[in-house]
Amino acid sequence: MLWPASTAPCCGSRLSWKENIPVLSWLFLRGKCAHCGHGISPRYILVELLTGAAFAWSAWQFDLTLIALLYALFFTLAISLFFIDLETFLLPDHLTFSMLWLGLFGSAIGYLPVTPGDAVLGAVLGYLLPWSINKLYVLIRKHDNSLIHNHF
Repeated sequence: MLWPASTAPCCGSRLSWKENIPVLSWLFLRGKCAHCGHGISPRYILVELLTGAAFAWSAWQFDLTLIALLYALFFTLAISLFFIDLETFLLPDHLTFSMLWLGLFGSAIGYLPVTPGDAVLGAVLGYLLPWSINKLYVLIRKHDNSLIHNHF
């Protein structure tokens, strides 16, 4: 059993195993919470379908190998980041850094079509450019406009 248990986004009620079956439970419950009857966003089923399709594509493309797992994890992070950004206009550091390290690892072991040197350069520029823009903003405006300060 995983902890903490999954809960309904609308009322916080603990979900049973039947209510946690991807796609099928959402369809069976007709997109409504089994506990309070509140509508559950179609976003949940869309995330489940996209993630399932990403895993299926990765396995089809690369069989059941480490590279398939790397791609599946990459797509999982990308899908999560897409929907979080769509809703909050924020990209959590723990997900973006996880994606960065996944790319560096995949490149280092030769499983991605990017050399390790290019991967490191991309990671450095991909991190330093937004960081530099934020620091310049802070210097000019005299306050930090960031909403989240989560660090490794």
